[in-house]
Amino acid sequence: MQKCKIYEFQSLLQKYAYVAIIFLIILLIVPTASAELTAESAEISYQVEHSDRIAVGKVTEIQRFYDYSIVTIEIKEWLMNPISSTEIKIQTKIGTNVDTEDEPRFTVSESAILMLTDADLENNTFQVTVGEPGKHSLSDLDEIVNEISKIQSAQNHANLEDDAEKHTEYTSNPVTLSNGSDYALDMDDDRIPVDESHDDRIATMITSLIAFGASIIFVFLLVKKAAHEPNSRRTYLIFFLIGIFTFYLSGYILRGIDPPQPIYLMFLVFFVLTGTGILATGERSGMFVAKAFAISFAALVIISVLFFAYGAFSHMYSKSIDADLLSEKPDNFIVVTDEELKNYPTLKEAIETQSPVDANPWEWERTIEFLNGTYTVKYKGEYYKIDFTTA
Repeated sequence: MQKCKIYEFQSLLQKYAYVAIIFLIILLIVPTASAELTAESAEISYQVEHSDRIAVGKVTEIQRFYDYSIVTIEIKEWLMNPISSTEIKIQTKIGTNVDTEDEPRFTVSESAILMLTDADLENNTFQVTVGEPGKHSLSDLDEIVNEISKIQSAQNHANLEDDAEKHTEYTSNPVTLSNGSDYALDMDDDRIPVDESHDDRIATMITSLIAFGASIIFVFLLVKKAAHEPNSRRTYLIFFLIGIFTFYLSGYILRGIDPPQPIYLMFLVFFVLTGTGILATGERSGMFVAKAFAISFAALVIISVLFFAYGAFSHMYSKSIDADLLSEKPDNFIVVTDEELKNYPTLKEAIETQSPVDANPWEWERTIEFLNGTYTVKYKGEYYKIDFTTA
């Protein structure tokens, strides 16, 4: 009778596990919805008012990581709230394996006007205010400068009136946010109305927790059913697979978290899943526990090294050259001829097709050296802006 009840309990537990596994697969397949920007955030007046600084700069380097990128900008001119640095870094939520909607996209040698929000001022690191709309072409310069002047004039006028009213007394008033304010819960200070981004983060957190819980159940039942003998090769193979599974699960449930926290949390996921597997075996000897952790950790290290090696390889070889036809004669350009372009076939193809063309890393570097810092060329009477991109 007792054995029958145990069997029924195990059967019921397995059914729930299968449901959890199916739900986990659905979560892994269906992408999380991304926040959309409001129409107001696309207006220059809104962006100027909600930016800490505004600058004109040129992209000199792009470093891509798993779920973010660091873009190095050479500052040509500060338009609002300048700092002494002539080089800054911009962090975007676009990486080798993550692509976030409405985040700004950059190419090497590109010049732009940037609405900036302070991220880490001591290290000259910023984010682009409201994402892609906060990145402007140089043609918007006059409109942006006029808007800056309007806002600064209004602020100066308000300050003068405030000083006149309070010249005899200073009163410190706490800042009060209306319950209906779009920014009342803007904890990350990203200048994006939180009615969308806040909900999106909560949805991401919930799906991550469900995925993590389902994974714990999955690991427990897998080991319980497959590992009949704790010290068998089959059992150790399962722990090896747990280490690999930890890597991919961590990439899913820890998405959107700024580094280096994901590294520490990945080890927490590793200890929980491996510990769950050890509990499922029923074996408690120190030698077995040490072997199980060592094998899982070795698998985690191997898959991590292979992943980042592949990322480095992809970064090295994912390069392209693009050419855009200009309607007006630029101030600076170099003249290139058919004879010269024989040595740079990718550049020639990009000019002729006016579209991005894949380039091997050696020709990509040689072409940059050939242009010698001037990324506008004249070819057969036409002017072209040359862009160099890398993944």
